[in-house]
Amino acid sequence: MAVWTGINQGYRAHKANVLAEKNLQLSVDELDIRSRNSDRADQQFKSDETMRKVEMANLIRTTFSGSFSPVKKGPGSGGSSTANISTADLKKNMAVLTTRFQIPAAEVQDLHAKGGASAVVELVKMGNTYSNKFKTGEYLGEPPNIVVGQMLSDAIFTQAEKIAYDWDEINEQVGFEVDETVRAMAGSGGVIPGTASFESPALIEKVAIGDLDKFNALLVQNAKDQATTEFNKITNSINSLTAAAEGDLTRDQEDSNALLANWLSDRMTVVDQSLKSYKDGVYGPLIGLYGATQAEQLEPYYTGITKAPLDPSLSAVQPLEISVPNREIAGRLWLAGILTEGMLVRNLDTNKIIPIEGMSGE
Repeated sequence: MAVWTGINQGYRAHKANVLAEKNLQLSVDELDIRSRNSDRADQQFKSDETMRKVEMANLIRTTFSGSFSPVKKGPGSGGSSTANISTADLKKNMAVLTTRFQIPAAEVQDLHAKGGASAVVELVKMGNTYSNKFKTGEYLGEPPNIVVGQMLSDAIFTQAEKIAYDWDEINEQVGFEVDETVRAMAGSGGVIPGTASFESPALIEKVAIGDLDKFNALLVQNAKDQATTEFNKITNSINSLTAAAEGDLTRDQEDSNALLANWLSDRMTVVDQSLKSYKDGVYGPLIGLYGATQAEQLEPYYTGITKAPLDPSLSAVQPLEISVPNREIAGRLWLAGILTEGMLVRNLDTNKIIPIEGMSGE
């Protein structure tokens, strides 16, 4: 009996040892699982934290720096901007400019670089509007590809501007202090893209000879359009001179640029005042810039218009004489498209009239 009791006690002790070993193994396994779960949680937390920082950096870049290029139309046509343009839409519009409107690919790329995707889209939109009207046969004007090319040539651009982030302002806006990691992701600052401004193309509606009031209105409108175009070209030239001043120039080049800048400033004042008079209903100063030759340009489109009783206040105004310092400045103004055929230009260096028509051969 004592032997059996001893065996029974030994068996129970063995079972207790086996159970203890199993419990110990379960504890080790559970500890390992918990450890792995904790590691995964730590990794997920780090990943989530990194994503939050990336999102915050993107938010800062989008909110506190330029996110799209504004596009402006010319005077009298209002303005618009186009944001969130997809890559596919951009490529399609660039293809329209190169194929339908025959703009060289290099010029289209340059437009995109200076004015952004919105400038490309807006030029296509304005070109299509002109083209649709031109196709009706009810208007007179240059073919759409010529007009769009001229719009691009006369476009006014402002350069992109680099800006540094104001972290105090950003911290105030987001409600907490942005840490160094997010600052490094966002960068030191952003870029406000340049803007593009296009002059809306003018179409001449075909009308009957009896509509003299309309003819007179077109005469004024033509002069107004020419003045607006000249104003934009003067602005472009002034911008080019400002940019050139930052480079290395000889003394002669500096002197020539100074003469040109003074002339452009004076001419801009004259053109601007004539446009303001136009708004007040006074057309003489505007017509005086280009003279009665405006009527001669319209006459081929109106049978017998030369015998019609035109408004003498419009048809009899003589063009104002334009003085330039010397022939070199005249040549530069002609190349810029500011001096054109039909203008009366006097060379102050020789006190002689310069034949602008002959400059195309120089």
